[in-house]
Amino acid sequence: MWNSHDPSTPRAARAVREDEAVRRLLEAAAARPDELPSLPPFFAARVRAVAAARVSPAPHPLAAAALHTLPALAVLLAVLSAWAAFETAHATDTQDDAAMVVLANREAATDAPLAAMLLSGSGEDRLSGGGK
Repeated sequence: MWNSHDPSTPRAARAVREDEAVRRLLEAAAARPDELPSLPPFFAARVRAVAAARVSPAPHPLAAAALHTLPALAVLLAVLSAWAAFETAHATDTQDDAAMVVLANREAATDAPLAAMLLSGSGEDRLSGGGK
Protein backbone atom coordinates (compact mmCIF):
# COMPACT_ATOMS: atom_id res chain seq x y z
CA MET A 1 0.00 0.00 0.00
CA TRP A 2 1.24 3.48 -0.81
CA ASN A 3 2.45 5.40 2.23
CA SER A 4 2.49 9.19 2.03
CA HIS A 5 5.02 9.38 4.85
CA ASP A 6 7.64 7.47 2.90
CA PRO A 7 10.40 10.02 2.09
CA SER A 8 11.28 8.23 -1.16
CA THR A 9 8.03 9.31 -2.86
CA PRO A 10 7.99 12.69 -4.65
CA ARG A 11 4.75 13.79 -3.00
CA ALA A 12 6.12 13.07 0.49
CA ALA A 13 9.36 14.91 -0.29
CA ARG A 14 7.37 17.93 -1.45
CA ALA A 15 5.25 17.83 1.72
CA VAL A 16 8.42 17.74 3.86
CA ARG A 17 9.83 20.74 1.97
CA GLU A 18 6.58 22.66 2.42
CA ASP A 19 6.51 21.84 6.12
CA GLU A 20 10.07 23.08 6.48
CA ALA A 21 9.23 26.29 4.61
CA VAL A 22 6.22 26.90 6.85
CA ARG A 23 8.30 26.20 9.94
CA ARG A 24 11.01 28.65 8.81
CA LEU A 25 8.40 31.29 8.01
CA LEU A 26 6.82 30.94 11.46
CA GLU A 27 10.20 31.08 13.17
CA ALA A 28 11.12 34.22 11.23
CA ALA A 29 7.79 35.81 12.12
CA ALA A 30 8.34 34.99 15.78
CA ALA A 31 11.88 36.36 15.77
CA ARG A 32 11.14 39.62 13.91
CA PRO A 33 7.42 40.36 13.72
CA ASP A 34 8.03 43.79 12.15
CA GLU A 35 9.87 42.24 9.16
CA LEU A 36 7.25 39.68 8.27
CA PRO A 37 7.77 38.33 4.73
CA SER A 38 4.86 38.11 2.33
CA LEU A 39 2.67 35.12 2.91
CA PRO A 40 2.40 32.49 0.22
CA PRO A 41 -1.05 31.75 -1.20
CA PHE A 42 -3.23 29.39 0.84
CA PHE A 43 -0.94 29.74 3.85
CA ALA A 44 -3.83 30.13 6.29
CA ALA A 45 -5.56 27.08 4.88
CA ARG A 46 -2.44 24.98 5.27
CA VAL A 47 -1.94 26.18 8.84
CA ARG A 48 -5.55 25.29 9.67
CA ALA A 49 -5.12 21.87 8.05
CA VAL A 50 -2.00 21.16 10.07
CA ALA A 51 -3.70 22.28 13.27
CA ALA A 52 -6.72 20.09 12.52
CA ALA A 53 -4.47 17.11 11.85
CA ARG A 54 -2.97 17.31 15.31
CA VAL A 55 -4.21 14.62 17.63
CA SER A 56 -6.63 15.90 20.23
CA PRO A 57 -5.89 15.03 23.86
CA ALA A 58 -7.43 11.94 25.33
CA PRO A 59 -10.78 12.50 27.04
CA HIS A 60 -11.06 12.49 30.81
CA PRO A 61 -11.31 8.92 32.20
CA LEU A 62 -14.65 9.72 33.80
CA ALA A 63 -16.02 10.93 30.46
CA ALA A 64 -14.75 7.81 28.73
CA ALA A 65 -16.37 5.59 31.36
CA ALA A 66 -19.65 7.50 31.07
CA LEU A 67 -19.59 7.13 27.30
CA HIS A 68 -19.08 3.38 27.61
CA THR A 69 -21.86 2.96 30.19
CA LEU A 70 -24.39 5.10 28.31
CA PRO A 71 -25.81 2.21 26.22
CA ALA A 72 -26.23 0.07 29.34
CA LEU A 73 -28.02 2.90 31.12
CA ALA A 74 -30.32 3.39 28.12
CA VAL A 75 -31.23 -0.31 28.15
CA LEU A 76 -31.81 -0.17 31.91
CA LEU A 77 -34.09 2.85 31.49
CA ALA A 78 -36.09 1.06 28.78
CA VAL A 79 -36.46 -2.06 30.94
CA LEU A 80 -37.55 -0.06 33.99
CA SER A 81 -40.05 1.93 31.90
CA ALA A 82 -41.54 -1.27 30.48
CA TRP A 83 -41.72 -2.80 33.94
CA ALA A 84 -43.46 0.30 35.34
CA ALA A 85 -45.99 0.22 32.47
CA PHE A 86 -46.65 -3.47 33.09
CA GLU A 87 -47.11 -2.94 36.83
CA THR A 88 -49.47 -0.02 36.23
CA ALA A 89 -51.61 -2.08 33.85
CA HIS A 90 -51.49 -5.03 36.23
CA ALA A 91 -52.54 -2.84 39.18
CA THR A 92 -55.55 -1.58 37.20
CA ASP A 93 -56.57 -5.14 36.34
CA THR A 94 -56.17 -6.19 39.98
CA GLN A 95 -58.31 -3.26 41.13
CA ASP A 96 -61.03 -4.26 38.65
CA ASP A 97 -60.88 -7.86 39.89
CA ALA A 98 -61.24 -6.74 43.51
CA ALA A 99 -64.20 -4.56 42.60
CA MET A 100 -65.86 -7.48 40.82
CA VAL A 101 -65.38 -9.63 43.92
CA VAL A 102 -67.09 -6.96 46.03
CA LEU A 103 -69.99 -6.76 43.57
CA ALA A 104 -70.32 -10.55 43.41
CA ASN A 105 -70.45 -10.83 47.18
CA ARG A 106 -74.03 -10.26 48.28
CA GLU A 107 -73.07 -9.63 51.89
CA ALA A 108 -70.99 -6.52 51.06
CA ALA A 109 -73.91 -4.29 50.19
CA THR A 110 -72.33 -1.15 51.67
CA ASP A 111 -69.25 -1.50 49.48
CA ALA A 112 -71.18 -2.06 46.27
CA PRO A 113 -71.51 1.64 45.29
CA LEU A 114 -67.77 2.15 45.82
CA ALA A 115 -66.97 -0.90 43.70
CA ALA A 116 -69.33 0.29 40.96
CA MET A 117 -67.64 3.70 40.89
CA LEU A 118 -64.19 2.07 40.66
CA LEU A 119 -65.32 -0.17 37.81
CA SER A 120 -66.83 2.69 35.85
CA GLY A 121 -63.67 4.79 36.18
CA SER A 122 -65.58 7.88 37.20
CA GLY A 123 -65.07 7.15 40.87
CA GLU A 124 -61.37 7.75 40.74
CA ASP A 125 -61.90 11.49 40.31
CA ARG A 126 -64.47 11.64 43.06
CA LEU A 127 -62.32 9.67 45.51
CA SER A 128 -59.31 11.88 44.92
CA GLY A 129 -61.37 15.05 45.21
CA GLY A 130 -60.90 16.02 41.56
CA GLY A 131 -64.48 16.14 40.28
CA LYS A 132 -66.94 18.21 42.37
